[in-house]
Amino acid sequence: MPRRHAARPRTLEALFLRLEELVLASSGEDEFEEVFKLLIAKLWDERSGAGLFRGGLRPEEAAQAVGELLGRAARGWPGVLEEPAMRLRPGHVAVCVEVMAPLALADASFEALDAFFEFLVARAVKGAKGQYFTPRHVVELCVRLVQPRAGEVVLDPACGSGGFLVHAWQRGGARSEGALRGLDVDARAARVARALLVLSGASCAGVRQANSLLEAGEEQADVILTNPPFAGDVREPALLAGYELAAKRRRVERDVLFVERCLRWLRPGGRMAMVLPHNKFAARSLGYLRAWLLERARVVGVVGLGRNTFLPHTHQKAAVLLLEKRGAGPRPPDPRVFFAISERDGKDARGDLVLRGEPTLPPWERIDHDFDEILGAFEGFLATEGLSSWR
Repeated sequence: MPRRHAARPRTLEALFLRLEELVLASSGEDEFEEVFKLLIAKLWDERSGAGLFRGGLRPEEAAQAVGELLGRAARGWPGVLEEPAMRLRPGHVAVCVEVMAPLALADASFEALDAFFEFLVARAVKGAKGQYFTPRHVVELCVRLVQPRAGEVVLDPACGSGGFLVHAWQRGGARSEGALRGLDVDARAARVARALLVLSGASCAGVRQANSLLEAGEEQADVILTNPPFAGDVREPALLAGYELAAKRRRVERDVLFVERCLRWLRPGGRMAMVLPHNKFAARSLGYLRAWLLERARVVGVVGLGRNTFLPHTHQKAAVLLLEKRGAGPRPPDPRVFFAISERDGKDARGDLVLRGEPTLPPWERIDHDFDEILGAFEGFLATEGLSSWR
């Protein structure tokens, strides 16, 4: 049997570019959809031990094998596939199977699959919408700051490929059925989030495609972890009419509305970590947002992120807002707030990761950042302030 090679992010990206060169660019079909289906078919084949996804098959045999695997995956991983059938012609399927067969996706790190799924979505739908995937060490920082616990409902109303939900699951929180909930306006991103949750062993039933700003229902979460889109104004009068922060305004930045939406969906006493642009914390024109927020929530902390954090996509500086929703009753005197600024954000001026450890280590240990020091200081702050609900 030919030796299989464990897949890494760059290996998978090179695989996509090879498939694009050989088949996808001339197939007339949607590149994201067809590669996504091939990946799911191969992952099911390897994890189930079916042995159907292999080289040397004739076109009709390859198409039949992939179709069988997709059918099994659709039944075993409900919600991951929109269409459990290839649209590529049998000859094209056979070429793809031949190229992909030597790779062992099941032996790949979860990080490799995560990075490649994000690569696919980024090529298909992101970038121009002000929606940039959150670096995984920043996601991990947010999860460690908030510490979701077993049985708590964790929500991300702009979930993208599901990074916050997956990390909340991997850290041991949100372990009850239906505890992970995610919404994303892009149907493809939502499907990737469901796939990554399934591959990590979590339920994906709570992830769906939806525009959170238009949702009428009340989600009600114990913990919210999110990085809403940075860019863009909302101008539709019918949508603005449903928000207090849009009163007497013809346009409002989208992330301002996300702040209000998230606070509505957070239960009293619930905890939130939200990545927001720097201007939400400092701009005079947004003083009304901060005043509104302080009436309804205790701001527990603000962690400034480095300017390189979201490169190469944007130079926009950002910070993590940490808050706890107030219950009914009068507002207590202003409490102390934890402030920290990261001086090592794990990226260089080109947006490449700065490493401190072996390439095989998880992102938290591998990337050069100072988040451990920030977490240590935050733990001391929580103890001093008696914020036991955060631990």
